[in-house]
Amino acid sequence: MLAEHIGAPPLSVKDTPYGFHAAKNLIYCAHRLLQIAEEQQASLEFFDAVLIDEGQDLVNEEPALLYEERQAFYWLAHRSLRPVPQEVSLFEELDLKKPVLRRLIWACDEAQSLDSMMIPNTRTVFGDSWADVFGAGATYRSGIGKSEVMRVSYRTPGPVLVAAHALGMGLLRKGGMLSGPTQQKDWDRLGYEVTAGDFRGKEPVTIHRPARNSPHPLPALTSEPLVTFDTYDSRAEEIRALTVNIARDVLEGLHLSRNILVVTVGAGASANSMMLRVGDGLKVAGIDFYIPSAEGKNLPAGKNPNHFWLDGAVTITTIHRAKGNEADVVYVVGLDEVARAEGEIQVRNQLFTAMSRSRGWLHLSGSQMAGRPFEREVRQVLASHPTLTFRPSPPRRRTDDDE
Repeated sequence: MLAEHIGAPPLSVKDTPYGFHAAKNLIYCAHRLLQIAEEQQASLEFFDAVLIDEGQDLVNEEPALLYEERQAFYWLAHRSLRPVPQEVSLFEELDLKKPVLRRLIWACDEAQSLDSMMIPNTRTVFGDSWADVFGAGATYRSGIGKSEVMRVSYRTPGPVLVAAHALGMGLLRKGGMLSGPTQQKDWDRLGYEVTAGDFRGKEPVTIHRPARNSPHPLPALTSEPLVTFDTYDSRAEEIRALTVNIARDVLEGLHLSRNILVVTVGAGASANSMMLRVGDGLKVAGIDFYIPSAEGKNLPAGKNPNHFWLDGAVTITTIHRAKGNEADVVYVVGLDEVARAEGEIQVRNQLFTAMSRSRGWLHLSGSQMAGRPFEREVRQVLASHPTLTFRPSPPRRRTDDDE
């Protein structure tokens, strides 16, 4: 739409250089459109407001994708906005020194970043010119905050979210935490209370997630654990157990589509291969499956990129396709693949994203994990809810609010 607005030919997927990296291709297109607008001295102003979801996926550290030291996609979004008229009373003068206001809103969760380790705050998005965009102060003239933190999680039950945070950040990891806040105020912003320790020394810190920040009703309605973890001697055994569990879910009244979701984790090729193996196992058990974009049931991926669910079939997917979707029961298979790369933040982010797809029950599984450090870590995390005690250490990536 913006390309047509300035008379530029819109780019298609075949015009982009990053293959299957959809987010990088989108950033590339934004960068190219900014260049064309500058060459033509054309105004991109078109929208009254722009809202960006999954904002953590639309930033990238590559210098070639930066536009004048700014994140190209965000700068394009900002440039595409019409200014908000300033209301000035009879007793005031128009302040020409204040930045022109534009309605740009983005939502992000850095724990779900799969491709970039950059956190999309105002400084990383707009570089040194961030103050020229947002102005000084934490609120606008109307009193609206420039940054809002949503510490209450309504979709994901508390036990699931605590486990996802702990494993995603590696809080109980033998080698020390990989990412996460290092200040009490930032744990509060995530919805946790620091009940012991102060992060200033090497003493253990205890955090607790109160029920008010996870008001999902399910924990009070059942005595069964909402998060389980099982290990098997082989992938074949893991998949057989999965088929038995899904068959049980159906007998208990769940629908294959939208109620149940299977997510495979690990490196791209490994996760894709595992997805096909899971499909074969379900087919043998007489359970129809659907792989997103396929032409129908029990088929490999196809050319329907906007299709994620299919009535009468359980969706099997990698985490890159699972983002933005949710189910009552989520099975995350292949945790042994996470164990092989448990020190990589992006792999941990994959696991967090997969786990947080659940709005009810979550079942984790892996093969040949017995006795491995990650297997012990998972069991320790699941035994800790709703309180986690860990020794803070300098993480490889801090998620503190440093604005």
